[in-house]
Amino acid sequence: MAKNIATRRMLRSRLRGNGGGAGTAPRWFQVIIAFTGLFVIGIAAAGGVGYGVYESYASGLKPPDEVISQQPSGGAQIFDRNGKLLYEYVDDRSGLRSPVKLEDVSPWMIAATISTEDASFWTNPGVNERGLIRAGLETLHLRSADASASTGGSSITQQLVKNVYIPPEERYQRSYKRKLKETIYALELSNRYSKNQILEWYLNQISYGGLYNGVEAAAMGYFGVHAKDLTLPQAALLAGIPAGPVSYD
Repeated sequence: MAKNIATRRMLRSRLRGNGGGAGTAPRWFQVIIAFTGLFVIGIAAAGGVGYGVYESYASGLKPPDEVISQQPSGGAQIFDRNGKLLYEYVDDRSGLRSPVKLEDVSPWMIAATISTEDASFWTNPGVNERGLIRAGLETLHLRSADASASTGGSSITQQLVKNVYIPPEERYQRSYKRKLKETIYALELSNRYSKNQILEWYLNQISYGGLYNGVEAAAMGYFGVHAKDLTLPQAALLAGIPAGPVSYD
């Protein structure tokens, strides 16, 4: 009799120790479940906010050619039937610009540009990941770098965005909003347009020093030849100019 009473007391004690029910999980397990739930909810919330921010920027992206058409024409060139330059007018404010199709650019120039500026151009989503991380560290001042001597790292698509969509006075500012806009626009351009089209826009927009904007104006200005006739040495020289165009002013 006494043994039965002791057994019942032991069982009641164990039940109370387990929170009053055999199906209740231990306290440490409940804490883990709670934190896991909060983590999942936090990720979902952050994802929702991130999607909203992305869409707010992406919805404002106009086609590059539409924006470019509103820019100053940048002077003019007149050629004879044999392609010889007869007359050139240069706008001192916007330089000289002579847009050409990608098929009218030397393959040497295309290869040299990609090799110099963005080796992963054909495969990246519009953003050079390592360059983006490096620029982010500089923006956070985790690395000492003067704004006028940035290590670069922007992809060709990001450089196109900077030249077409970012006002000149903001292009070299270390701003989170500017970098976010530049990154989202680059991703969107890669989603909407072919790599060939993006490269064509880039080659027609980038500064090659002095008053030369775009590869055709630069080829004629430096070497007196059309972009399609650039040789390997000429292309190699031109491809290195955008990294420091002021050096060639």
